[in-house]
Amino acid sequence: MNWEQIYEWGLSVITTVQKIKSPFMTGLMEFVSFFGNPIFYFIVVVCVFWCLDRKIGFKLGTTIIFNAALNVAIKNTLQVPRPFKKDASVFIVEESGFSTPSGHSQSSASFYPVASDSLIKNATNVKSKRFMRIAVAVFMPLLIGFSRIYLGVH
Repeated sequence: MNWEQIYEWGLSVITTVQKIKSPFMTGLMEFVSFFGNPIFYFIVVVCVFWCLDRKIGFKLGTTIIFNAALNVAIKNTLQVPRPFKKDASVFIVEESGFSTPSGHSQSSASFYPVASDSLIKNATNVKSKRFMRIAVAVFMPLLIGFSRIYLGVH
């Protein structure tokens, strides 16, 4: 299998996912996607650092910075164009830069496990801490990744 076949397969996945497209679903997926946005991470890191715990804020901040640097390096190495550049029919939202790997998905796959481990395990008012930690660590990255596919940017 060559890169072109992989790219075509990816477009077919996006097209299949977008069969559920509706204004409501698009709005929901844009909302979900925001939870993988660098602006969201910045707000959370600053709030945690200033209001809750400097150590945890620093840990979350370094996690995001490391992931952003790694993501840019991989994107610039692979230089995979956005799917809507090849097939305009999958276009829903505009994104600049290269496609692969998804910065939103990659960052969420490291941020949410670290955040859930650091913040939820220390919470005193959460009854099922273990379930909540696992749910946040696994569910959020999967949901964000799905939103990026739905939006046609990966």
